[in-house]
Amino acid sequence: MSTMRISQLAERTGDSPTTLCFYERAGLLPAGRTPAGYRVYGEDAVDRPAFIWMRSRTAPSRAAPNAAFSIQPSPSQGPEGWR
Repeated sequence: MSTMRISQLAERTGDSPTTLCFYERAGLLPAGRTPAGYRVYGEDAVDRPAFIWMRSRTAPSRAAPNAAFSIQPSPSQGPEGWR
């Protein structure tokens, strides 16, 4: 499995590293760590920020934003299918 650092993920998703860190702290975007402590993400993380953004816009309540993330995207479905 290939991995990428947060700057590489940010470049591929169009999100800022700060946004990706926010998603990680919220428990929405899991990241591994290198022995030196750098965040690393797998290929499966590339579509996740778009899914998070879409679900946050359709959440029934802003009081419980994490409830909107109980439905996981299908691995075969890309962001174009979420719109």
